[in-house]
Amino acid sequence: MTIPLQHHPECNCPECGELLFVYGTLKKNGSAHDKLGQAILVDSAACVPGILIPMGWYPAMVPHGECRVFGEIYRVPKTVIPDLDHYEGVDRGLYARVKYTTAHKPYLMWVYRYAPVISTSETTLVIDKGHFDVKAAKQTCVPLSSLRSWFEKRDKVIKQHLIDTDSKAIDNAIQLDLSDLLPKPEVSTLPAVVAPAVYTPYRWNEHLLPPQEMS
Repeated sequence: MTIPLQHHPECNCPECGELLFVYGTLKKNGSAHDKLGQAILVDSAACVPGILIPMGWYPAMVPHGECRVFGEIYRVPKTVIPDLDHYEGVDRGLYARVKYTTAHKPYLMWVYRYAPVISTSETTLVIDKGHFDVKAAKQTCVPLSSLRSWFEKRDKVIKQHLIDTDSKAIDNAIQLDLSDLLPKPEVSTLPAVVAPAVYTPYRWNEHLLPPQEMS
């Protein structure tokens, strides 16, 4: 059974608030974490299909069926949502707040997805392992092809070692980095400020499946 977006729509307490997946500056210890208000942590190691494009001091999440973005799930008071929409630039078309479900857990939650269309290729630099480091001045980035290959190898290793893909296993995989099991991808480091992305009309390829969105 899917865990609902909110328990009691008429209530404004955090316990009855709405589920929100955060992956960038809203994460714990992030520069904007306090904007979550009296939020309650639900899951510290969740993931959704996608990639993170470095946009300087914040990441842009773009849907991608073969890679994942790691983050945290909070239950936030409904009264905080308008302020979060303003912070994320929803009214300016910078981000869109959409409903996602996770593949490994039955959560239905809000996610702020980057709204402008970004054209990606095999050489597009993305944040390594889909994990935005809130404490780092620079994010470690790899080509998209390397990230996709890393996830393929990682999933095979997890399956071979009989690790269930639950939150603890995912969290441990991030912390251990599977350094003893997987070769490191070729890495480049981007400065804190990068050139703006080039936007082109976007079309889904057959092998790039969008995450499930609920109406």
